[in-house]
Amino acid sequence: MHEVIDLASIARALSRVQRWNGDTIVPWTVLQHTLAGLALIPDTEVVAATYWLLHDSEESLTGDVPMPFKTGEQVVLGDAIRNQILKSLGLPAPDAGAIERIRKMDERLAAAEAQVLCPLKTRQAFPIYDEEAFAIVVSLLDMTPRQAIETYLEAVDKLLSLPTIKALARRA
Repeated sequence: MHEVIDLASIARALSRVQRWNGDTIVPWTVLQHTLAGLALIPDTEVVAATYWLLHDSEESLTGDVPMPFKTGEQVVLGDAIRNQILKSLGLPAPDAGAIERIRKMDERLAAAEAQVLCPLKTRQAFPIYDEEAFAIVVSLLDMTPRQAIETYLEAVDKLLSLPTIKALARRA
């Protein structure tokens, strides 16, 4: 990829990709999932927020494959695509700490999403209750794709313009 990635295309695609392979009682997209996680990250943690906003960007091309079914090859491909997207934005790949933080946020949201969105059998597999994450997921249920795309693009633009992120990009 020799050109800058079109973040609007990524946002649009993620607003159409269903989480949980669509096995939810109400529609829930990867973009809504991304915005839910962003709402859980303190405003002062701009590096974490930036990587979080881009953590599933490869799914704009690959779709969302639930983790228990994702093969090693799919993980490697996803990482390569995501790192290319980051590189096109001038950002380095996330370090081990950022990767761990993203993993924990994904787990936190999976539990909340399961409780709000999924059939009983799936809910039973995620018995953890996180009131804050649960409330955020509920608050985003009625968000339209257009609202989600606009919110995402505003957040990415804001973060990429911050001095901390520009400094991170210079180290890439």
